[in-house]
Amino acid sequence: MNAVQKSDTEQFDEVFNNIAKLYDHAENILKTAYHESITDHDQFVEEIEGLVKQIEESANTLAEDFSRVIESGKEPTNAMKVRVSSALRKVLLCIDEYRQRVKDNNQ
Repeated sequence: MNAVQKSDTEQFDEVFNNIAKLYDHAENILKTAYHESITDHDQFVEEIEGLVKQIEESANTLAEDFSRVIESGKEPTNAMKVRVSSALRKVLLCIDEYRQRVKDNNQ
């Protein structure tokens, strides 16, 4: 095996860790709502709720499909690839929408 190539186990671990990081990001975003610099915690939670929810939903989709691939031992189906792409795209769109709202509110 080439030193640059990763073993299946290393690749699976990397994918798993990246999915876990999505959950961590959602949790960290929620934690920011209770930072001392936030004056209205409930309002801030309301503002970030959609973003956090989308990150968690997308992470769930990724985790479910990843589990199916691991259990079956087969390559991901085209349907799985579409779901994964869609899940990630939804997170990116939600982040862009949130950034735009923040930008609009600061002008």
